[in-house]
Amino acid sequence: MSLTRFLPLQIVGLLVPAVPLMGQGIQTQLGVAAGATVPIGEYHSGTPGGFKPGSLVMGLATFRPGAVPVRLRVDVSYGVNDANNQFRAIYQSATGRPVDAKSKLLGVNVDVTYPFPSRSHLRPYVLGGLGSYHATISLTEGTPGLLASADSSQTTLAWNLGAGVVLGSAVAAVFLEARYMHVDGGLGYSCPLRTSCPRRAGPAPTFLPIIVGLQVGGG
Repeated sequence: MSLTRFLPLQIVGLLVPAVPLMGQGIQTQLGVAAGATVPIGEYHSGTPGGFKPGSLVMGLATFRPGAVPVRLRVDVSYGVNDANNQFRAIYQSATGRPVDAKSKLLGVNVDVTYPFPSRSHLRPYVLGGLGSYHATISLTEGTPGLLASADSSQTTLAWNLGAGVVLGSAVAAVFLEARYMHVDGGLGYSCPLRTSCPRRAGPAPTFLPIIVGLQVGGG
């Protein structure tokens, strides 16, 4: 059975800790954000090659139960990274044909955030938590008129740690945030036009999402 069928179950499992918070005078904030995903480590420069910085979009909801200082945040994000020149060179050497690839990461994260006390409208915070990601490598091989593509994907767990700063009021605010994200499991990909080309094991995605966003609502 495909691992993608388990993604809804993993999401439900991640949201279960939020259930006891319902009905306790929760303040809710909603937000949107966009920015860059910066691959690091082997995800950027490993063998057989890695990926360049790409783009990311995110939707999020933050919940604060009563007077508790910590908040619970749930976010859904989608990011795309193109293969770097090292990746293309290694695969073209193996196949004799131009090769391109994209890494696509669709994920949900549940984080605990802690805003540091501040008397100003500029409020720093830290956050960390767990997530579930559906990671896909889309590989395209060949020349115009003779193109083939193949997708390799898996659904797996992830964890993250990060920090940010909020500027504004409880009604509306902008925020800047950076996190370290690690998605478990090495991605694998194979050559679309060569049955003899073995499936290659890739690195686990590790990257830095750097985003700017807007959040509204009580909190």
